[in-house]
Amino acid sequence: MLLERGVSGLSIAGVAARAGCDRRSVTRRWGTPRDLAAACVADLCPPPEPVPPTATLEEDLLWLYSAAERLLSVPVMGQLIRRLAAEFDADPKMRETYQAIVLEPWREAIRPALARAQQRDEMRDDVDQRTVVQALLGPLIAQTLLHGERPAEGDAHAAVSLVLDGVRRRP
Repeated sequence: MLLERGVSGLSIAGVAARAGCDRRSVTRRWGTPRDLAAACVADLCPPPEPVPPTATLEEDLLWLYSAAERLLSVPVMGQLIRRLAAEFDADPKMRETYQAIVLEPWREAIRPALARAQQRDEMRDDVDQRTVVQALLGPLIAQTLLHGERPAEGDAHAAVSLVLDGVRRRP
């Protein structure tokens, strides 16, 4: 129902009717349609595993890119994210919820890898970690969700190379 109607079209009564249960059961569990939508998003968009320690920032970023690519390759993900994004202007609270449930865990997953890169002197200290994630995953998200295209062979390495060029220490 969330995919069909979005958050604005989601109703406790409608969900209860489709599930074949009493409306009070749905209300007790989730409270509001927004809470129900947030629970659906959390179930469909699990946080990534922490980036496993590797020897280089390049390996860490490739791991993160691949994890995002796997998530975005699930057809329902594109539908869900496009549906939610269409409502963000009308429902800023849902945007905040989406950022907390979906985006922030991805930022958290890469933070230890970026800290390791700084310790290994692979990355400047002034690099904004949020920008690294956006620079790496933004094009992937645009390509898959907006253009409906699967990444081509070599896209991961090209994206990581561009990010590395931007974050490396300068002589």
